[in-house]
Amino acid sequence: MPDRKKKYNLCLDIGTTNIRCAICDPEDKNKIVTIVYERLDTLYLDNGCVEINPQHLWTQIVSLIKKCLASSSIPIEQISALGISAQRNTFVTWDRTSGEEFHNLIVWKDLRANDLVETYNKSWMLWGLNVGSKLLYYVTAQTRFLAGSVLKFMNGQVSCISLDYLTHILLITRQTL
Repeated sequence: MPDRKKKYNLCLDIGTTNIRCAICDPEDKNKIVTIVYERLDTLYLDNGCVEINPQHLWTQIVSLIKKCLASSSIPIEQISALGISAQRNTFVTWDRTSGEEFHNLIVWKDLRANDLVETYNKSWMLWGLNVGSKLLYYVTAQTRFLAGSVLKFMNGQVSCISLDYLTHILLITRQTL
């Protein structure tokens, strides 16, 4: 039976395919006391769309935390900190007054912006930025300009573009209702 005065850390790792929840002992180099995990229900849709239902995700997270606490026999009152590690570039938009989501979470693996990414990567603007950065590197010898000389967009980094795209679609849809 755990010491009732001792404090623990609860750690959540929310990935693309799994969710893990662990309770760690900060007084013992964050040794894992217990860990549970569950497969995440990721929706692989047509045309490379990859999404997660946000309500279902929340239900899975709460359930997993309860399972983790139950398997450790540590009461919630002894949890003093929560650490969360989540997927990169996954987003959702919602109505700020109601809190309701407009759509499922769009995951970093989603390819719906693929045509836009290819258009940007083939654009004269990006070519100019790459060449200009390389010239600045040659003139100044400052290595920071090398980053701009190899800049290229990728789908995993274009969630903001997808967000902008979805926002425009949602605004148009709302105006027509």
